[in-house]
Amino acid sequence: MALGGNIPMTRVVWCSTMNILLAIAFALALMPRPSSAASDRRLAHPVLVGAGATWIDPGVYHRSAYPGAMVGLDLSLGRYSEIGVFGDVTSINNALFGQRTHVLTGLDFKLLPLPTGWLRPWVMAGAAGSVVDDTGYAIAWGAGSYFVPGQAVAYFVDVRRYYVRDMENPAFDQVVLRAGVVF
Repeated sequence: MALGGNIPMTRVVWCSTMNILLAIAFALALMPRPSSAASDRRLAHPVLVGAGATWIDPGVYHRSAYPGAMVGLDLSLGRYSEIGVFGDVTSINNALFGQRTHVLTGLDFKLLPLPTGWLRPWVMAGAAGSVVDDTGYAIAWGAGSYFVPGQAVAYFVDVRRYYVRDMENPAFDQVVLRAGVVF
């Protein structure tokens, strides 16, 4: 299905999502900063718990957003990098395939160019495996940010694109948007 001529709907959804994320990041960047002691707090072993939407390749699951959740544990490799393990679950229910569950579990590597301050963006790359409903493997890349206000809890936003090589079905792309809490 195309929107306004020949622009695919998935591109419109992807661009709209990125515009919203950029608007939120710029709005947060303009907010007054908390005290420097709170914003310089290290996140040595952050546990991430979040939820959000997943968009899956239109050739496989049509053009719909599905609910998903993630949990992850990151370990600091120094001031500017982290390595982590994660699990991401997406529940898919559509007329063509019925109820399916995508479960991706794997490793990711994050580079944090601004390791201190209340806004800590990152870029990431990772690899994952899937053994529920879609057996296969995936590679991922994405970006996100920690938001570390002057509180005991921090927050995060994470956008990832997975290229999933399914051993039972055709390969597909999956884009996930997750937001949540960092403990």
